[in-house]
Amino acid sequence: MSEMQTETTSADAPLVERVGAVLRTLDDLQEYLSGVVHTVRAAIPGCDAVGVTVVCGERPFTAAYTTAMTLQIDAVQYSLDEGPCLEAHDTMTSVRADLDEAAERWPRFVAAIEPTPTRGLVAYPLLVDGESYGALNLYAASVSAVEHADDSVLRATARRIAEVVASGIALAEANELVGQLEQAVASRAVIEQAKGILMGRHGVDEARAFDLLREQSSRTNVKLRQIAASVVAGTSGRS
Repeated sequence: MSEMQTETTSADAPLVERVGAVLRTLDDLQEYLSGVVHTVRAAIPGCDAVGVTVVCGERPFTAAYTTAMTLQIDAVQYSLDEGPCLEAHDTMTSVRADLDEAAERWPRFVAAIEPTPTRGLVAYPLLVDGESYGALNLYAASVSAVEHADDSVLRATARRIAEVVASGIALAEANELVGQLEQAVASRAVIEQAKGILMGRHGVDEARAFDLLREQSSRTNVKLRQIAASVVAGTSGRS
């Protein structure tokens, strides 16, 4: 992320500081969000998946995610127009729920994701100056994992993310932003391929495979998608 200034990248820094950034160009936004979701997941013990929903023109879109399960759960919410991330965005308040107790709250959503291992759900609106730009979403197999997550930290973290998203929107019209984010997410196919290669090569999970890509990107000052393309092409050596 050579064109984007982040406040700090130290793993010892508070989570709120680690997700702060100043965008130089709109192209930096997707790379920023991709890093943020993995940073949040790593910082919350027991959290299995994290996503960021951005809403432009009443249209929700998953702008970044840690695992394919995140996309699956988000897609169900968007298609049914109910669920924690949409409720957090619409009401501008945080939402915490135990899936096993939420059937009356979101009956169709709960029925649709019942087969997944997810039981704890948390969503924080991306609020800036009284306006919501989407939601920060956390999913976990253990309800207690997300129930015990620090509310003040997550609220402040979501606010930081919202500030960066808002600055991205200020750089482009809403429709243009959605289009660019969709294109960027589509280009993540090569990153997903690279993660799969590294998972098989090193016997690590999906999150660690992504960390390996990010570490090499940081060491070489080469964009993440280029590192991923090199892994897929078999030209990057042993990442």
